Amino acid sequence: LNGHAEAKEDTPMTDPKSQSPPPTPSSTDPFEEILEPIITGVQNALPKEAFNYISADFYVTFWTATLGDLSIPSSSYDTEISRLLTEQSLVMKDRTDMTRAGMSIKENNKKLISQTREALMAEFGKFVGGFARTKARLLRHKSDWFKPFKAEDVSDAILEKCLIPRILLSPSDADFCFKMIKFLHDNGVPHFRLLSFYGHLFRANRLRSIIFTCTIREAENLGRFLRLVLADLDRWHNNSTVYEKEAWGASANL
Repeated sequence: LNGHAEAKEDTPMTDPKSQSPPPTPSSTDPFEEILEPIITGVQNALPKEAFNYISADFYVTFWTATLGDLSIPSSSYDTEISRLLTEQSLVMKDRTDMTRAGMSIKENNKKLISQTREALMAEFGKFVGGFARTKARLLRHKSDWFKPFKAEDVSDAILEKCLIPRILLSPSDADFCFKMIKFLHDNGVPHFRLLSFYGHLFRANRLRSIIFTCTIREAENLGRFLRLVLADLDRWHNNSTVYEKEAWGASANL
C-alpha cells in the first residue's frame, strides 16, 4: 500500500474544552436549516438499525463535510508567502540592469509581488474567520453524535457506515477521514475512544478483507489513509511529551 500523502501538519480543528459550545436555535443558522430535511430523508431511507450507535446528525455531517472544514492549510500559505518575500528580495538585489527603464521594471515587479502577498494574507484571514465559524457549528451538537453504548460498538459503526466507504473514494477523502478521526479525538467527542477505534481498524480479518476487495485505486487511497495514521502513531511513540499532550490529552481519556 503506497500512499503518497504529505506529512505536513495543517492547523487542526481542536477545542480546548470538552463541552460543546452553547446551542444556537437552528432558525438562526441557515446551514442547519439546509441539513434538517437531509437528516430527515436519511432517517427515512436507511433502516433504524443504522443509527443504533451513531446519530443521523453525525452521519449527514460526516458525508457533507469537506477537508477544508476540519483544518486550515496554514503550511501552504506560509510556504507561498515566504517564497514571495524571497522573490521580492531577489528582485531588489538584481543589478543586471541599472538603467532608468530597468529600475522601473524592478519597481513594477516588486509592486506586483507585494500585491500578491497581501492578497494571500487577506485570503488567509478570511479562511481563518470562516474556519472558526465552521468549527463552532460542527461542535454545537457533538454531545449527541454517538449513543452511550460500548466504545467498541460505536467504533464499528463509524468504520462501517462512514470511514471505510469514504476512504476508498479518493485521495482527498482519505485525508479527510484521517482529519475527522483526529477531530473527534482532539475535541473530546463523547463516547468516541481513539484506542478502541484503532483497535477495530487494525483487526487482521477486517483489514485483510478490505484490502482484498479493493481495486488498485481504492487500495492506494486506503494506503494513503493508513500511512497518515501510522505516521501519527509513530510520532507519539517517539516523543513522550507529544504523546501526553495529544494522545492522552488533558482529559486523560484515550
